[in-house]
Order: sequence, then structure tokens, then C-alpha cells
Amino acid sequence: MTHNNQLFQIYGLGYPVVLIPGFASKADSWGLQYRWLKKYFQVIVFENKSIACTQSKSEDYIDIAVSDINDALRTCSIKKVSLLGASMGAMIALEFAQRFPEKVSSLIFASLPIDDNLSFKNLTEDLNLSIQNNSDRDFFLRKLSTVFFSPDFVKQETFNILSDFFMQNGKSFSNDALCAQLCAVNNWLESKKWIDGCQCPCLFIYGSEDQLVSVKNTINQLTNVFKKSEVKIINGAGHAVHIEQYQEFNDIVYDFLQKFLGSNLDGLLPKVLFS
Repeated sequence: MTHNNQLFQIYGLGYPVVLIPGFASKADSWGLQYRWLKKYFQVIVFENKSIACTQSKSEDYIDIAVSDINDALRTCSIKKVSLLGASMGAMIALEFAQRFPEKVSSLIFASLPIDDNLSFKNLTEDLNLSIQNNSDRDFFLRKLSTVFFSPDFVKQETFNILSDFFMQNGKSFSNDALCAQLCAVNNWLESKKWIDGCQCPCLFIYGSEDQLVSVKNTINQLTNVFKKSEVKIINGAGHAVHIEQYQEFNDIVYDFLQKFLGSNLDGLLPKVLFS
């Protein structure tokens, strides 16, 4: 079954799993995941809005995304889900679980940042400068793509293909939308909302070469708060761990969902993703 909507796309049948993209990313950034997950689950791929969501100062991109996901679940008469979010998408997933705990069975966080460090503030400054100076946004997006992947991966030929894909994703957003996303990310980090934790089983996945997250320090803090949690580190991967090392990432996600959802998932995890 496939269902298309401006805010979400639904694939497959079974227990519902929601995928939430990160900063400057569209639903197709989860392409390496939903193509095989849909064989076992009902996969709901959330779409980040392409327009600014800041009609008033009180509005926040993450808050609005949480409301959009809740509206989507209501529309589809879905009462409980597992959530998988990457970076900003992981913030949205946690915010949703804290606001609607009765609707979440488990959480998977890819590259969740929690430290109020300079990384995202520097990205915000770079973006604002490119807008103010009317400079080509390609430079900002290309720089962003190098930060999202590990230094070794950036040297590989595959990176050029993924970088072009990443840039096309970024270009689909207006300047105001990108600014709204980064503003929401910085506000979320400053608020320390992650400290409130959540009660459902959680899986944290990080790449060992993440250039935006201090992985060791982050894990130490998270495991003190999230008591029902597991942590997996994928060696050699950067911030976009679900793209750079997708097969290992997919194996980890599949095993976690199988364990905590108690699904009768027969067969082996497919290794060919585009069959």
C-alpha cells in the first residue's frame, strides 16, 4: 500500500514506523531505509515543510513539525508508532514522545545533538551571511554536506554523488525555511529539553566521526537520563550515519524494532535495497 500526502508518504503494511528527516532534508533522504522497512512495517515518511513556519515569533519549526505528525497520525487513525529521526528529526521525535507519550512505543535517534555548542550556531551564521550578501546558496549547501559526512568519506567518489543529492534537497527549501529550521535547532539545544527524557525504549545511533556532535560526551549524558536505552556507534561514519553506512545502520534499526515490537518478522534483512 502506498499513500501520498503533502506532509507524509505511507508505504507497506504492519506496525507503523515514522521516519523524520533532519535539517535541510526531504523525505527521500530516508530512501535507503524505507525501501526495505516497508517489506516488514507500515512506513510513514514525514516531509519537512519547504516554507518558513515563523508567521509569529511564538512559532517554532520543531513544535509545528510535532503537531503536523500528530495530525497525520489522526488522519490515518494510527494510535501508536515507533519513531526514527535523524539529527533535527531526532529532536522532533523526542519532542513528540514527550508531548504524546501514549502514542510512542519506541524511539530511534540517529545523530541526536544535545550540547549547546558552536557547531549549529556557526551553521546559522554561515547561512545568514550567505542570505544577507545575496551569495550563491550552493556554497553554503556544499559546505554543509562536507560537515555532514566523515572526512574520509568526503574524499571518496561516492561523496560527490551524495553531495549533489544533498544539495538538491537543500535547494527545495526557501531561505526562510532553512533559517527557521536552524533557529529551532538552536533554541531546542539551549532549552535542554532532552533532560526530561522519556519512558519508552530508546536506541541512540552515532557515527564515530561525527563532526557536529561530541559523541563520547553526548552518550555519557544520555545514558544517565534515558534508562531504557541502547547505544550503537558505527565506526568511520559521520553525522549522516544513516546514509554513509546505511547497511550497518539498517541492520541495527531492524534488530531493535524486531526486539521491542515483538513482531513476527521472518526471513533475513535484505541486502539489496533497490529491488
